[in-house]
Order: sequence, then structure tokens, then C-alpha cells
Amino acid sequence: MSDDEGMELFRGKWVVAGWPEKLAAAQTLTHYRFPGPMARIPHRRIRMWPRSNLCDDCTARPGELHVPGCLTERCPKCGGQAALCEDIIRS
Repeated sequence: MSDDEGMELFRGKWVVAGWPEKLAAAQTLTHYRFPGPMARIPHRRIRMWPRSNLCDDCTARPGELHVPGCLTERCPKCGGQAALCEDIIRS
């Protein structure tokens, strides 16, 4: 693949062009708004996937915040999947 196809190599994975900038922007979105702000949960290494420290969905490293909409990000309020959490969607 090449940049001509709208993809770029980032952290050893092929991602859509501009993804590194989306991940960097996600680091500034530190809280979700519910009735009050709640800190977003950063990516952490998952023991089931010992070979990679990167999030399989958004390429976040441990300690970095996921890109909003990432399927592995956890909701700080309920602990469920943030991308599908009704509280986050409504906030």
C-alpha cells in the first residue's frame, strides 16, 4: 500500500491517512460530559493480547486515550463499551 491509496504506515500498522493526527487530537479530549465531567479511561495493555501494547482498533499506546468511537475504549461511568454507551451518546 502507499500514500496514493489513502493509507499510511503508523506504529507498524496500515491506517487511513491522517490517523496519527486523529489520535493526537484524541489526547486533548480528556473527559466525557455526563451530568458532570468524568475522566476518559486510557488504553492499557490487555493480558489476552501479550504480543502488542497497541490498541487493536485505534493504535493507542498504553496510557494514551483512545480515538472517540474506538471499539475497545471503556466508559468511565458504566465500564461498558464507550462507543455503544447510551450515556456517552447522549452527552
